[in-house]
Amino acid sequence: MHKQLLTTAFAAFLGLALVLGIISPTAESEGAFETTVETVGEESTNAPSPVTEEEEETAPAPEETEAPSTTEPESEETAASEIKKEPSLPTLPEGAKELSLYINGRAIGEGFCFEKDGLIWLPVEGFGALFEYGGLSAEAGNCYITSGDRAIPCSKSDIEVTVIDCGVLCAPLEALLSAAGLKSTEIVDDEICIWGVPTFPKAEDVYGEEDLYWLSRIISAESRGEPFIGQLAVGTVVINRTGSDYYPDTIYGVIFDRVGGVQFTPASTGSVYRDPTESSILAAKLCLEGFSLDEGILFFFNSSIAAGSWITSNRTYTMTVGQHDFYS
Repeated sequence: MHKQLLTTAFAAFLGLALVLGIISPTAESEGAFETTVETVGEESTNAPSPVTEEEEETAPAPEETEAPSTTEPESEETAASEIKKEPSLPTLPEGAKELSLYINGRAIGEGFCFEKDGLIWLPVEGFGALFEYGGLSAEAGNCYITSGDRAIPCSKSDIEVTVIDCGVLCAPLEALLSAAGLKSTEIVDDEICIWGVPTFPKAEDVYGEEDLYWLSRIISAESRGEPFIGQLAVGTVVINRTGSDYYPDTIYGVIFDRVGGVQFTPASTGSVYRDPTESSILAAKLCLEGFSLDEGILFFFNSSIAAGSWITSNRTYTMTVGQHDFYS
C-alpha cells in the first residue's frame, strides 16, 4: 500500500511539473528525466553559458574598420591644374616679328604668334588648345594641316607655303581659321584680333562625299605618275569648270560632260572607276577646301600623246606641270 501511495504521489508530482514546464515532455530517456528533476529548485540566472576552447577557436574575428582619413580630398581645381598643360610657345625664326593675339577680346600670352614673309603664323596644336580642341595636327614641310578628317591648305594658291618647325609646328593663320570655322579677324598694327565661336567643322560640313569620290578618281586617272602639284592642277581645272557658265555646275557633271565631245578620256575608257591613289585623294581634299593653282585654267592635255590642236588654236597657254600643258 505504501508503494501504491508513493506511485500515486510521484505521478501527481510529474503532472504538476509538466504543467509548470519544469521538465520537457520530450525527454525520452531516464537519464534525461533524472537530469531535469535534479535542476528543479535551483536558482535560474540570465548569464550566458561560458564559451568553450573549441568555440573560442572557431569564433569569427571582429571586422576591421578603416580609420577615417585626416587629409582633405583633393579639389577638382587642384587636380585640373596638375594635368592642364599650357601651349608651348614657338621660337621666333630669324626675321620674324612678334605680334599680340586677342581672341574675342581676351589677350593671349606674349610670343604666341608672329609675322614672317607676309604671313601670320601660330602654333598648330597650341591654337587648338586655346579652344580645348585636340584634332589639329601637322608635319613640317607639308603644304597642309589636318583637322579631323579634313586636309586644309596652308595657302589657297601657293603650294610652296608649308608648315614650319619653330620648336613647335606652326602654320599660317588662314589655315587655322579655316580649320576652326572662323572668318572674322582684325589686324591693327601689331595686334591680331579673332572673333567668333569656333566649330571645327568636319569634312561633310564643307563638301559632299560624292564630290570627293569623283574628284579623287578623275585626278588619279588623269594624272597618275604626275607630281603632286600636277594632281592639284588637274583638280583645279575640274573645280574651275563647275564655276563656268559653259560647263555643268557639279563635279560629276563636268567629268561626264559630252557636249562638244568627250571632255575627259578616263570617263570614256572607264579608268575613272578605278580606286584612286592616296595622293589623289589628298589633292582632291585640298581643292575642295579652296586650293586653286590658277583660277583661269579650264583645259589641259599631254602634248607627247595628243596634238590638242583646237586648244592650242583657241585657248591661252598658262603653264606646264609635269607632262600636261594647261590653258585658260
